[in-house]
Amino acid sequence: MVIAIIAILAAIIAPNAFRAIKKAQISKTVADFKAIKSAALSYFADTGQWVTSHYITDGNGPLFKDPGVSEWNGPYLETYRKSPLVQPRVAGGSLPGWYFILRDNQMYDSTFDLDRDGIYDINDSISVCCFGFPAKDAYRLDEILDGKGEWGYLGSVNVIRIWSTSPEDTYYLVSLLIGQTGVSRGSR
Repeated sequence: MVIAIIAILAAIIAPNAFRAIKKAQISKTVADFKAIKSAALSYFADTGQWVTSHYITDGNGPLFKDPGVSEWNGPYLETYRKSPLVQPRVAGGSLPGWYFILRDNQMYDSTFDLDRDGIYDINDSISVCCFGFPAKDAYRLDEILDGKGEWGYLGSVNVIRIWSTSPEDTYYLVSLLIGQTGVSRGSR
């Protein structure tokens, strides 16, 4: 009888505990994206130029240490860490789960259709990115950061499927727009 009661309680408590853990991981990842965006905007406000593309894997990047840029007034970030949402098994790619700054049309995720009219409004941008997310988590991040929850280049968040050799190796990249570095072509 006691064992049955314990089993019933475990069946009730366990799913709620796992949901709470996932919710905390998503909140942490959203906070990280926002902190890095804020740091990059502060860097731009101080120096008049965008931070260079780089992974944020240690405290040596331009958001942590003076890169010799005039008017640098950092550090702009206090800590660095991986996203807790990254799939345990990510094939290929470099540094899954680590955030990185991407700028000046270096990859496909620097294009954004802010007004969702089918015309890319920003073709050269600076964004904070991270890859290695399961589809459901990438969609949820987009929904929280952009207010929509859409795949592709719509809005201020891109969610891109990273091609893989098998379905179990499929993962997604999330890219949050920080600002525009190039020419705009859309209605904005």
